[in-house]
Amino acid sequence: MKAVDLRALVLASGVRVVVLKLLAALEVGDTAQGVNIAAVHAEGFVLGLETAGAFRAADIEPLYVGFEQAKDNRLQVLRDA
Repeated sequence: MKAVDLRALVLASGVRVVVLKLLAALEVGDTAQGVNIAAVHAEGFVLGLETAGAFRAADIEPLYVGFEQAKDNRLQVLRDA
């Protein structure tokens, strides 16, 4: 799966602010539970965008993938610590 840099995605400014806040929460999670909770919040936000029809499917997928990768990366860091 190709890596997705959420910071590099072109998004509406309001959406971008929320995406970056959710990403930050994932990146600083200090427990697996905290990271998983942040990931659920991120997924819920993306689902809301998708459900509202705010984005095309092709624009939604990178958000799901990017948040999943950020979660997996943070959990790996915590396991390696």
